[in-house]
Amino acid sequence: MESYISEDIHLHCELSRSSGKVRWFKDGQVVEESHKLQLISEGPYRRLSILKGTANDGGEYVCETDGDSVFFQLTVKDPPVRIISPSESELELTHLASERLELSCEISKGEAPIQWFRDGLEVKEGPNLKLEVNGTQRRLIIPIATVDDTGEYVCDTKDDSVAFLVTVTEPPVKLSRPQNMPEKLEGYAGEPIILETTMSRPNSEVKWRLNGRELVESSKVTMIVDGLIHRLTIHSPTPEDSGKYTCDVIDDKIDFQIKVSEPPVKILRRSGIKTELKFLVSDDIVLECELSRANVGAKWYKDNCPVEGDERYCEEEEGAFRSLVILNAGLEDSGKYFLDVGDDNICYDVLVEEPPVKIVGNSNELEYQEMMAGDDLILACEVSRVNAPVQWYCNERLLTVDSRTCIESYGTLRKIIVSNMQSSDSGKYMCDAVDDKMICLVRIQEPPVTFLNKEDDIVVTGYEAESVTLTSYVSKENAIVRWLKDWTPIEGDRFQARMEGHKRTFTIEPLKRSDAGEYTCDINTDQIHFSLLVKEMRIKFVRPLQDMVAHANGMVTLRCDLCKPKADVQWLRNGVEVVPSRRYSIRADGAERSLTIHRLTREDAGEYSCESKDDRTVARLRVELPRVVEFLTELHNTTVLEGEDATFKCVVSPDDVQLVWLMDNEPISLGDRFQTTQNGLCHTLVIKKCQMLDCSKITAEAEGQISKATLKVQEAQVMFMKKAEAVMAEEFGEATLEAEISIETGEVQWMRQGVVIQAGPRHTLAQNGCKRSLTIHNLTISDRGTYRCETLHDRTQVKLNVEPRKICIRKALTDQETFERETASFEVELSHTDVEGIWQKNGIRVKPNNQWRVSSNGLVHSLTLSNLTLEDTGTIAFSAEGVRTSARLTVKETPVSILKTLSDVRVEEDFPATLECEFSRQIIEVRWFKNGKELKAGKNCRIYSMGRKRFCQIMQCSRADSGTYTCDTGELNTSCLLEVYGKSTLPQF
Repeated sequence: MESYISEDIHLHCELSRSSGKVRWFKDGQVVEESHKLQLISEGPYRRLSILKGTANDGGEYVCETDGDSVFFQLTVKDPPVRIISPSESELELTHLASERLELSCEISKGEAPIQWFRDGLEVKEGPNLKLEVNGTQRRLIIPIATVDDTGEYVCDTKDDSVAFLVTVTEPPVKLSRPQNMPEKLEGYAGEPIILETTMSRPNSEVKWRLNGRELVESSKVTMIVDGLIHRLTIHSPTPEDSGKYTCDVIDDKIDFQIKVSEPPVKILRRSGIKTELKFLVSDDIVLECELSRANVGAKWYKDNCPVEGDERYCEEEEGAFRSLVILNAGLEDSGKYFLDVGDDNICYDVLVEEPPVKIVGNSNELEYQEMMAGDDLILACEVSRVNAPVQWYCNERLLTVDSRTCIESYGTLRKIIVSNMQSSDSGKYMCDAVDDKMICLVRIQEPPVTFLNKEDDIVVTGYEAESVTLTSYVSKENAIVRWLKDWTPIEGDRFQARMEGHKRTFTIEPLKRSDAGEYTCDINTDQIHFSLLVKEMRIKFVRPLQDMVAHANGMVTLRCDLCKPKADVQWLRNGVEVVPSRRYSIRADGAERSLTIHRLTREDAGEYSCESKDDRTVARLRVELPRVVEFLTELHNTTVLEGEDATFKCVVSPDDVQLVWLMDNEPISLGDRFQTTQNGLCHTLVIKKCQMLDCSKITAEAEGQISKATLKVQEAQVMFMKKAEAVMAEEFGEATLEAEISIETGEVQWMRQGVVIQAGPRHTLAQNGCKRSLTIHNLTISDRGTYRCETLHDRTQVKLNVEPRKICIRKALTDQETFERETASFEVELSHTDVEGIWQKNGIRVKPNNQWRVSSNGLVHSLTLSNLTLEDTGTIAFSAEGVRTSARLTVKETPVSILKTLSDVRVEEDFPATLECEFSRQIIEVRWFKNGKELKAGKNCRIYSMGRKRFCQIMQCSRADSGTYTCDTGELNTSCLLEVYGKSTLPQF
């Protein structure tokens, strides 16, 4: 017997009886049992087992009993090299050209050599053929297979082999549409149409068809091949060229839906058409344009109204040209003319104007005039129309009628007169008649500036310490002059030069003796001279006498001040010198001079003057009898109640006396409460709405005479004016209790159950005039009862009823339906704010989290559920203080949609085909149908899914597999056409 290395070897023999004994020998030597050799006895059977045999285990083995023996000739050799995978001895493989071809075998012994053969010839490794060894794996790889690589490939060991029948075919030709090439195209007649497709490989025959009819190249149709790009050009299409264009190869085709329309009517050379036109009265107006087609209707409009033909309006058509002619145009023909041709339009702005105004005899040359300042300018011209308006300009400034300018118009004559021309009036004068202009340049010459008051010699006398002013007048207001003393410019703070119109003044203040001399006023073109004489300082009064009034038998002093202490004066009364005596005292005290008259009589009244040699001052003295002020009627003490008015009256003589009112020796400030009046000798003080604080002494003072009285204010009783009404309020709200008292200043206190209520967070005390109020906030049931409002003299009570608040639902919950992963919001609007509510789902209170959000805003309570699932379907309820509302939340599965439909497949016989579509959800049950009959997975039909995609794979297509395949979810489906063609239909190249 034979065995292989590493295999277990078993030698068997059978005895005639079970109890028989045997001995085993190898090559004459007794075999002893060991870990490698096992001697086994099972009934009448005896076995020698050699574990993992080696070549040394070969030899002659004998099983010997008493009287009998069995011989085994054992040979142990290396095992054969076997091909483990593939298990078939022959495989048929089909590959597409340009794909990677890989043939793989797994052998039983990693270090065993093998050979690859193709069509009986051993293959060698090269650029396009690689042989790889990886452990027990042996591979033949052709990186880019071609049709020439078709043949029988054999992987051969010395003991085993496997054959691969490889067929390499060209891949089916596929067509693709450029990204910028839509399936449907629209164009206009005459515009070229270019269709392009890209082939998956070159050298394939392409046919272009229109509505199934094959197209051939002509002057109108051009077919161009540029590598993989096939291009069809229709140079000048017409509407008859519309239809379905098909680019067809053996394995694929692409359709283009082309629509060729007549081009819209256009107005040609629009940029060259003038749309803003001007015409003169009696001209013929011609509006004309050219259309892109001749057989098109056109309609003319003027100011949105259709133009009706008459003897003046004429519409003309000549081929593609359209025109409107208006004869003998008038001003009324101005307006917007509109031509409508359906797809296009054009608008003309037509302006009909009067003929241009002309200036008669205008040579268009500049005229020049020169004149002296002060002359009058007269410009005149004649225009071509009586009603022609003109405007006059001076240096581009519009001239209007004013005190110097007179503009006149007589028939066709236009005239302007500018009086008293000045040098600033020089410039360009223009008569603008809109369409014509006349220009005259006028230059005004200024006369030399001269002094108007010039005399041979002007002598001016001034006095020391006083001021003196030298005055001159120039012929021109803006003339600049210089003042000189002894022909030297004058500077200093005492000198001031002024300009005022034509007047020029020079003032020196104060004068000094050194200021005497010759002064000159110079204006370049003329001079004027002054001789200034400065005399000794004059004695003048710096403080004059003041008029005085004195009483008979009294004394009065008249005072005045001189400019210096040492100077003589003379006092006069009514022009007669006053001589000092016992009644008249004349005194000198420094610069002050005074006259005092004692024991005045009425004869002392009159005009008094004090005279120096250079000045005098005068005052009048009036002597009156002494003034007697007395109270004819004194003030009387007055007592009033709080809140009443108090009146004080007195009669004082004379009526022009100055009376002052005082309260506790303080002057009274008059206003709304303190008012005074006078009627002749009667003086009145009224104090409005007396208060307790007004108790005081009232004094009337009249030029030293005084009258006093006492004001007493008695406290008034504060009474309630009307009975308070009961108040109804709601729990948690607020209630205001009101009472009205007789005096605004009265004080009240609010009480409940004998306890005074103080202002605090829950109680607000307020007053407004005579009204007093108590407001209770955040009412509770315990706040109901009787409240009392008291003064010192009266009381009233108010009953407060507090009812439990009645919560009601203004806006209840409504049922909602939504889809998975969406958000649902529920809102409840209550009748009250600050109400605590409870949300429940299926009777269980909702606890807010990331998915369930509870909120409230005033009257509105909200529950928002996000990222919903099907398990969130249920009843949502809201309850609060005895009210409840509920609604049903229904969460539905997201509707299934088809993201990728099935595509038609065309495949060669015996090749696999895969149908693929994609849905919007992963978990979805589908069924596959062929021609309406459900498909089941089998050996040749594999049905599986990957994520959202669903596949139906036919492993080896036959003609019978052709048909319509449908993938159906129960709610929607998608179908495609599988076409299996025979090998004989492959194109030959």
